[in-house]
Amino acid sequence: MPKNPVNADLWETESGLPNDIDAWVKGPYFGQKEEYKEVAGDAVLLILPLVDGSGEELRGPAYSIGGGWVPKDGGKRVEHPTRQRFVKTSMVGRLIDRVVKELKVPMHELGAPTSAGVWDGIGFHWMQEEHTTVSGEKRTQLMPVAYLGTKEAPAQGVVKAKGLEIAKEVEEKLAELAKKGEYNQFVKAALKIKEVVTNDPLLSHITDDSGAGFWATHR
Repeated sequence: MPKNPVNADLWETESGLPNDIDAWVKGPYFGQKEEYKEVAGDAVLLILPLVDGSGEELRGPAYSIGGGWVPKDGGKRVEHPTRQRFVKTSMVGRLIDRVVKELKVPMHELGAPTSAGVWDGIGFHWMQEEHTTVSGEKRTQLMPVAYLGTKEAPAQGVVKAKGLEIAKEVEEKLAELAKKGEYNQFVKAALKIKEVVTNDPLLSHITDDSGAGFWATHR
């Protein structure tokens, strides 16, 4: 039988998972997806659909966010009864540390990590990486390895102050805080107000340190 090295190469199999690609997040949300249930069970995930440079939609990654979190507003955000931050050992915690601490992306300028919209439009170079789960299992996960910037305005309707709906008493309380202290003190105090942390557009306006932010416009 004649040998054909090309055909021999075609008989090798591959994972079929996206790897070593440039892609941008489009339409992120918190929730569950049938294709991930075999691995994640009923865990709530941060799901990041991806689009490559040609506009082709790819199977994006999903990151478990830990127990106790509940999706709200159709998956636009999540809430936890006792905490506001994700656990470091969760997959979303590893994603955040990679993006913020290693790639130095200023995610805080886009809003809170409990809002899925902060990831919308952000581009990375992605690679499949092996990791060990909390239970000791070895798995691969698509992770960002280089920041490419944004292709479109991230988190439309989240990072802009236009159209904000704020109860009069809440606005008055925030305005008083803005007049009393410096920006960092104002933000720290504002984050203790429930109406702020549960209102994504308001939260983004509060954490905006530009001249258009709440602090600057209420001094």
